[in-house]
Amino acid sequence: MSRTTGRTARAALGLGLALAALLGAAGPATSALASAPANPAGLYGSQDPTYDGVYRQSLAVLAQLAAGTTPAPAAVAWLTGQQCPDGGFEAFRANPAVACAAPSSSTYSGADSNSTALAVQALVALKLTAAADRGLQWLTAHHSADGGWAYYPDGAAGNASDANSTAVAWSAFTSAGLPLPTSPAGHTPSEALLALQVGCSGAAADQGAFTYAGTPNDFASVQATLAVAGGFLPVPAGSPANDTPTLTCPGGATDASGAAAAGAGYVANRLLANGGGLPDPSGSSGTDYGSTANAVLALESAGHGASAAQAALRLLAAHQAVFTTAKGADLPGSLALLVLAAVAGGQDPHAFGGSDLVARLTATITPAAAVAATPSPSASVTTQPVATQAPAPTLPDTGSSPAAGWTAALGVLLLLAGLGLVRLTGRRPRA
Repeated sequence: MSRTTGRTARAALGLGLALAALLGAAGPATSALASAPANPAGLYGSQDPTYDGVYRQSLAVLAQLAAGTTPAPAAVAWLTGQQCPDGGFEAFRANPAVACAAPSSSTYSGADSNSTALAVQALVALKLTAAADRGLQWLTAHHSADGGWAYYPDGAAGNASDANSTAVAWSAFTSAGLPLPTSPAGHTPSEALLALQVGCSGAAADQGAFTYAGTPNDFASVQATLAVAGGFLPVPAGSPANDTPTLTCPGGATDASGAAAAGAGYVANRLLANGGGLPDPSGSSGTDYGSTANAVLALESAGHGASAAQAALRLLAAHQAVFTTAKGADLPGSLALLVLAAVAGGQDPHAFGGSDLVARLTATITPAAAVAATPSPSASVTTQPVATQAPAPTLPDTGSSPAAGWTAALGVLLLLAGLGLVRLTGRRPRA
């Protein structure tokens, strides 16, 4: 396996595992992991949380806050209980009493940048300052030399930063009102992310897009545009201009503002050219509803593409039932994304596509009674020493916190691909 192939496969697997169940698929809980114990009390959703528990929980908390609903104390307690002592978050800790593993891009285990960064945004929104601050310290300590973040930021050779991970970490610092950190090598997230944007030398239709594994990618573009526009979750309703900015050439984007405008123009044009939705990256004639919902958030934050954002919302409303359910069960991550998109677009999430998304999301919380008779699951975690934390700026005191190897990983990737899960993330392995 070449270094490039290994790096791309590592990133694709990590992203696929973390987001597959989130964006509208049943997930391994109904297939290979059918024997998994009942989900813990306070967790949103009945689906297996192994690959997306913290991510979907954070989205759900953010969505409820955006809709003016107070998340259940059990839901908040579950999220805070998932945090590792060093401040990071794994995708899911079946047994929080077991020590966290350090991030590993070779075993696809341990705390990761995406779970941590989204959890930080939820903690900031909840005003849980101490917990959010620990998460930001973890992100600072696991900053890549190039200024960005990798999914599993372990500093391993060939484990490069990617646009999506860099963007969600960027948004975490913005949500806390803190400046972006500079890597030990002297590079910033802005340098890393702008280096991944298609510039004036790219094809006209791709200019302004952000890349994943060297290729223009819609999901990377919507997440990166949100970040460089200074956005984070939840995104408030705004009044974006009805335009589709183009990259200024020659020269291209030289700062975050220019990158945000160019990114928004790319996203808006993609939506308008495809009936309001971003195409399924598998090449089928379907729509990637998850990326489409994220596109609304990006455009509202960037202040561009009003017509495109409204077209996306119309499409999402018409197809909300397809996106939010699988095997007869509501998907909390999908419901949360639609709530966030509806609020950002100035629409009522209680009556979106003929459905009260907020009530449905609330109803997915696992009650204590459902797990009272279920033995606590044991976690199979390889413990490693916690890395020494680098100093990081602290948040203003606004609250306090409440009480396998490559072969095996490749097998999981093939399983997910067979289930059609990896494509839902907008990221796929490339040879």
